[in-house]
Amino acid sequence: MVFRPVDCPALGVPNVSARSGRLNLALSNTCGHRCTARNAGDSPEPTGTDPRRKDSHMTTAEPADNALDLAARTLLSPEAYDGSETVNNAARLLRDQSPIHYVEHPDYNPVWVLTRHADVMEVEAHQKEWLQGGRPFLQTKHEIGRIERGEVPDVPVLIDHDGDQHRAYRAITQKWFTTRNLNRLSERITVLAKRAVDRMDEYGDTCDFAQDIAMHFPFETIMSLLGLPEADYPLLLDLSRRVLGSGPEEERLNPGSDEYGALIGELFMYFNNITEERQANPTEDLASVIANAELPDGTEMPLIDKIGYYTIFATAGHETTASSMSGGILALAQHPEQLQLLKDDPTPANIRTATDEILRWVTPLKHFCRYAAGDYTLGDHQFHTGDRVYMSYASANRDERTFDDPDTFDVTRKKASSHLAFGFGVHHCLGAELARIQIRALLTELIPRLDSIAINGTPEHIKAISVSGLKHLPIHYNLYTNQGD
Repeated sequence: MVFRPVDCPALGVPNVSARSGRLNLALSNTCGHRCTARNAGDSPEPTGTDPRRKDSHMTTAEPADNALDLAARTLLSPEAYDGSETVNNAARLLRDQSPIHYVEHPDYNPVWVLTRHADVMEVEAHQKEWLQGGRPFLQTKHEIGRIERGEVPDVPVLIDHDGDQHRAYRAITQKWFTTRNLNRLSERITVLAKRAVDRMDEYGDTCDFAQDIAMHFPFETIMSLLGLPEADYPLLLDLSRRVLGSGPEEERLNPGSDEYGALIGELFMYFNNITEERQANPTEDLASVIANAELPDGTEMPLIDKIGYYTIFATAGHETTASSMSGGILALAQHPEQLQLLKDDPTPANIRTATDEILRWVTPLKHFCRYAAGDYTLGDHQFHTGDRVYMSYASANRDERTFDDPDTFDVTRKKASSHLAFGFGVHHCLGAELARIQIRALLTELIPRLDSIAINGTPEHIKAISVSGLKHLPIHYNLYTNQGD
């Protein structure tokens, strides 16, 4: 299974396709099946150079032959997202000189890389002209090959769908993520946030914030929402970390490997059992809603789609929120003057603004992909049916045309909420508000109790195609024993 985020940059997500009986996971590598235009025979997915480009002379085996090609390849490289300025410098060059840039890469099929905020917004706003097509993320040629040969499982998930099908599937759980409904969970989320800070206190004055704190809080929130037994948390957390590659390096699996397929099989069997149990004995939780879901025509949602829904929430559903929390703590440790601003005035309004700035700064989901359903003009560029674009959220959230001084971390930023960390349009992250509420809750509990914080070692970043975040964040800190001391 290749993970695709559940209609949500904040939720990160698994991909599944009943049509092909596959189950892939796009959080490491993604894009499981054919786009609508290609299914209709309008245009095959490009596999080599683009015949429409006069300067498209590079083959996928050749190295990048100019600075712009190298910059575009950098945005596609998981290793480049290492906390340095490599990605930001590459993105800035593309925004200034080639904001719509065609790139060929040895590992991936060709794409057009979009780096400006306005261009990404326009594509996301025109869902009829730009389709998910079952491949909302970048995916290696090797993985696509194994999927198409039926060698690895693939499960369809929410963000794979377009049009009426997407609306119907999203509507099944949408009310659970409204502000009104989530407010009813605020007390539980506050308890979990306090528990997270108390856990820091129990560790003494040092911890790995990414593994010891951030990994657990959002995970426990999602488990509470699903209504899954607490006794199952350790199993599901272990499976999630191994699936998403956020656990120990020695446990990382290639999404195209047999071992990875077996791991997905474990998740499939677990949620198949949950479905049977909730159908027999439904309760007031999200798992029961999914287990008993019906489509608009009154037919039952296919089991494979239910499994995709569960898996999105139980694995990727918490990963991007955890990444935002860890990235936010790293930013505050690196910018003590910004931490002091929050400590001096930790009002709900200031916490809200800081939360959006953290999301802009971290950008936990690197990109989404779209296919052109027909000819389309974007700026001065003419796209054709079947063309694929890579929308770089990492670049769009640092676009100086939208954000003043974008490479400065500013918890008082007035336009922070203009970020695209959750995407935009009909595929705007389903869990966006839940992610915000959790980050705010953590800051609300932590800031008044935090005397000081510093990095206590070398942070390690996750090497994944679609998600950005920290695998390890060693910190040293001092907490006040009680709030207000």
